[in-house]
Amino acid sequence: MAIIDNRIVGDIDLADDLAVICGLGNTNAGLNYIVQNAHKLIDPYAKYKSVPCGVPFPDRDSEWWKGTNGQCGFIINEYTTEEALYAGKGNDWAYQPDPEYSRQKDFCDYWAAAPELHRGCNIPDRAGRGLSQTIRLQAGLTTPDHLYELTADDISIDGYTLNQLYFGVVTYRNGAPWGRFFASHPGLFQSVSCILSETQQWQQVGGKNTLVKVQAAVGSEIEVLPCLAKGNILGTIGTSLVVQKMYRLPGIGISTVTIAEPGTGGGGGGTTSDPFSIYLYAIWQLGKLVITTEVTGASSTPIYNCGVKVYKANTTTILWYENFDLPPQTSSTKEVRKLTESDVKGNTAVKVEFSILAGTYKKSVMAIMPNPDNDQPIITI
Repeated sequence: MAIIDNRIVGDIDLADDLAVICGLGNTNAGLNYIVQNAHKLIDPYAKYKSVPCGVPFPDRDSEWWKGTNGQCGFIINEYTTEEALYAGKGNDWAYQPDPEYSRQKDFCDYWAAAPELHRGCNIPDRAGRGLSQTIRLQAGLTTPDHLYELTADDISIDGYTLNQLYFGVVTYRNGAPWGRFFASHPGLFQSVSCILSETQQWQQVGGKNTLVKVQAAVGSEIEVLPCLAKGNILGTIGTSLVVQKMYRLPGIGISTVTIAEPGTGGGGGGTTSDPFSIYLYAIWQLGKLVITTEVTGASSTPIYNCGVKVYKANTTTILWYENFDLPPQTSSTKEVRKLTESDVKGNTAVKVEFSILAGTYKKSVMAIMPNPDNDQPIITI
């Protein structure tokens, strides 16, 4: 056996392998404690790990790593109403090892640095009233052959892989359903266009049920929840449409968007008054901190005097910084830097701060090895 690039290769001696690669440091922890993940250190996106199989000795020539329900060890709840989706159950996408059997062989080829399926969703802080937004997931960083990490084609729900489900967003106002917008084609990384300030509702007009467009006022707050569904769902609330099963996405909760006047920095999908949005991603991947900026929309001129600083978590100590300009393109992605632990002086919990014009505008995001902080994966301007 050996541990190579955070992966267990060959037969497993738990005392020397799994306890060490999980960072327990205690080789006397015991098989059941390690496999049952009471320590919460097993990477759930690793392909080879403990999953509910229902038998003590699964067939290693089969796709045993998908588990009995195809969910690869994840708890994925289903919801049939927007209200239930909003409330959630608190354990969506939690990792569940096999509760009946603790098998060390499940961890042959276990990879402790397997990346998440995505790097967050580009939901803005503000949205121009009446202007369309294009929302999508940012694809995760994966290896070319996908031998040791899970992909959207591996995990399935009721016989549908994640790539066979429809990506979309459900919106809420004052905690009540407001709108629903889903992509026209299945796929985890499809995009969806929606006007967050608007919804369509059935109302009584002149004694008849009439479909009415309703517009949220400037200053209103709209809550946005990205999700997956078994079929394409229209954006109308309150109809008698057949309700499709919906599912939350891993690591993504509800975001609040403030409705703004068009042309005041509220996004708008390429309109001349409000032309572009900027996003910042920071994620630890294979021992390196990858910092990426992305411009969407239409920027006719460069965005000058941008800067990224990396701080030691919860301090004002700057570990690394770089200044740069973003080019004038319709859509542009710039990998700012891949930083090693040496670059950040061994700190694996850092704050990444993006700014324009020497801090005139700035926001920050936490990045904690080996995965980003799922509660705040994206900075939006």
